[in-house]
Amino acid sequence: MTEWRDKETLKRLYCEEDKNIDEIASILECSNTTVSSWLKKHGIKVNGKRGRSRKYSNEEMLEWIESFVETFDFVPGSRHIRGWPGPALKTYEMRFGTFTEAVREAGYTPRGDK
Repeated sequence: MTEWRDKETLKRLYCEEDKNIDEIASILECSNTTVSSWLKKHGIKVNGKRGRSRKYSNEEMLEWIESFVETFDFVPGSRHIRGWPGPALKTYEMRFGTFTEAVREAGYTPRGDK
């Protein structure tokens, strides 16, 4: 299978390494239309910013969790981030798999693990 068709390769580059579509196309030596099409075919949400970096880095997203804990003195669950300025729940899910995993990555014990 060519790399630009491989879901895991695309997910790693787009979600984990935070590459944009143009960067992925360059790495995989194909067109940005091809990358965009295969991201969509695999159900990987495309943010529409073909040549720009994303709004939040992974580090910023984890810092947001830390800020929430410092402000409210408890570890947030996914329902707590709705309405709070910062990354959307879907963004956490795309980057970390689940919001719970993002909480773990930030160094906290998720609410359901207590």
